[in-house]
Amino acid sequence: MNIHSFWSAAAAKSIAAATRCTRPHASVDQETPASQYRPSERALPRRLAPLEYPGHFKVRLVSRNSGIRWQKHWVCVTHTLAGEYVGLEEVGDGLWDVYFGPLSSGA
Repeated sequence: MNIHSFWSAAAAKSIAAATRCTRPHASVDQETPASQYRPSERALPRRLAPLEYPGHFKVRLVSRNSGIRWQKHWVCVTHTLAGEYVGLEEVGDGLWDVYFGPLSSGA
């Protein structure tokens, strides 16, 4: 990113923030969007509970470079899950589904 792009992006963020705080909008009855903000009443936990997988799953930690070791091979999963555990479920002879918690990768 060059310096002009950086400053342009910073200016756009600043203008957007000012607009949310000072300019009324028809979509919120001519109030400012910032005046409509209410903090959540639900407290979020500091740490999420570790994911649990069924006993028949194989569990692997996704490395910082986005992969897992699987049957003596390196398999790329995704950098998004680096540091997280994934579960692998055999669905056929040598075919496996990859899960992150209850979500299947769909691959």
